[in-house]
Amino acid sequence: MAVPGEKASFERVREIFDLKSYVPYKNVPGDPDDSIRQELYESRLYYVHQEYLKYGQRCKEGEKKNFEYAKEHGLLRECECCFANFPLNRMVSCSGEPHHLFCKQCPRKQAEETIGQSRYQITCLSLGGGCSAPFSLTERAKFLDKGLVTALERIEQDAVLRAANIEGLVQCPFCSFAAICVPEKENREFPCQNPDCLVVSCRLCRAESHVPLSCEEATQKAGFSARHEIEEAMSSALIRKCNKCSTPFIKILGCNKVSCTRCGNIQCDVCSKNCDYNHFKENQP
Repeated sequence: MAVPGEKASFERVREIFDLKSYVPYKNVPGDPDDSIRQELYESRLYYVHQEYLKYGQRCKEGEKKNFEYAKEHGLLRECECCFANFPLNRMVSCSGEPHHLFCKQCPRKQAEETIGQSRYQITCLSLGGGCSAPFSLTERAKFLDKGLVTALERIEQDAVLRAANIEGLVQCPFCSFAAICVPEKENREFPCQNPDCLVVSCRLCRAESHVPLSCEEATQKAGFSARHEIEEAMSSALIRKCNKCSTPFIKILGCNKVSCTRCGNIQCDVCSKNCDYNHFKENQP
């Protein structure tokens, strides 16, 4: 039974209606045909909008038929995360043994939350088996769009670079670009080579370069008030930074042994040094 696919994104609609090379209307002053172009442009937009609505309605009807077909032939399965029923051809599975089935929305939401926490591992969501198996690349392609894939790959690349502990490795504070540099004493500037960034930053304060001014002089020149400095001092008293990846965090409850949610580094909340539980025994009076 042929069933239309899932709802397409606007990019997919552009591809379907051959709009890849379509250039939006631009006003050209003094052009006698300007009003004609404007009218044609608005007509084209109306046509595309109507076709988009029709395509969305066809997809919706196709999903309904697909669900009814799966129900009639016993092809509905329960998502092991949200426990709703879905057609088998609209589900994904982890790579564990046995496989656990999920609707596409649940692992996608997990991926979005994982990116928000600067992590990249997407694992099984089963609530009953204690399974922590990942999703294969084939299964991930079914519920991740290009934007999510790019974000996860970037976070994973950053994590691999940090884990490698490469001496002299410096990362741009405005993007994920990293490179091996000479010591800060020899050159305190970091010129980013990412074509989408190209910001030259200060390796000491991690702001945009302010050479030949020092970090303190640049701060004063920026006109920060005494109130701002007090607020920064109060924030610094509460906020700690991971000594490995510089991710900021605030400890609310628990002991002083804290774990970075981004890279997993474990450090003391008081002295910011890497530690285990013996660290606290050694510092007891």
